Amino acid sequence: MRRLLLGFAVAAVIAASCYDGLAPPAPTDAGVPDLPGGVDLAGGDGNFNADGGPSSCATACDCNPGERCEQGTCKAANVAVYCCGSATCPGSSVCQQPNGKVGQCDLNPDAGFTPVTDGGTASGCATQPCSKGANGKVACVLACGTLTADCVVTAGTGEHCMP
Repeated sequence: MRRLLLGFAVAAVIAASCYDGLAPPAPTDAGVPDLPGGVDLAGGDGNFNADGGPSSCATACDCNPGERCEQGTCKAANVAVYCCGSATCPGSSVCQQPNGKVGQCDLNPDAGFTPVTDGGTASGCATQPCSKGANGKVACVLACGTLTADCVVTAGTGEHCMP
C-alpha cells in the first residue's frame, strides 16, 4: 500500500510541474524582455572583458575603478588605481589622468607627473607633492623611480616626495 501511495505522490509532483502536459519553457523562451539600454557583455554591443571593463585601454580612466592599464589591458592592481578627477576617485588613492600622468585623488590634477618607468625623470622627485600614507609612498616610488622613496613632511614645504 505504501508503494502505491508513493507512486501516486511522484505522479502528482510530475503532473504539477508541467504546463498543459508540456514541460516548463526553457529560460530563453520565458518571454523575459531585455532591459532597455542594456549592454551585451557576451559581445555584440561593446568591447568588454569578463568583469565588465573595456578589454583595451590607454590609461586607468579607460578601466573599471581600481584597475590599472598595463600594456593596453585593464588588470586588477595590488594598489587600486583610479581616474583622477572622477567621482570614483577616493581620498588619497593613486590615480591616473587621461593624459597618462599619475597623482593622488586628493591633490590638484596639475600636480600629476609622468612616472620614471614611463619615461619621466626623477629630477623633480623632491618637489613632487604627495599625501602622506601608503598611497603617498606608492606615488613617490613612481615619481622618483626608487623603492626607497617616501612621502615626507618638511617645514615650510609641506608634504612632498623624497628619494
